Amino acid sequence: MSKCVFLSFRRTLAELREELVSEKLSGQQKQVELEKLHEELSEIGINKEELLQLSASIDIGDRYSFQSGMNVLQKHHGLVVISG
Repeated sequence: MSKCVFLSFRRTLAELREELVSEKLSGQQKQVELEKLHEELSEIGINKEELLQLSASIDIGDRYSFQSGMNVLQKHHGLVVISG
């Protein structure tokens, strides 16, 4: 194997390693954010399991609306709008 090819492999390996570390850190950050949101929801009386059941019961066409509503809930921390 030529030195040039070997150096290219090492560079690719280093890049992949950096990407893996970055993805792992991102995943850990998202997990911390998720746990924080669960705590905040619990503090305002929203049960995680109930939300999961609600999410599962919504048909595919309404999932976007549900997720949009969850984003609003997240931004306003505690403001819950229920439509029937």
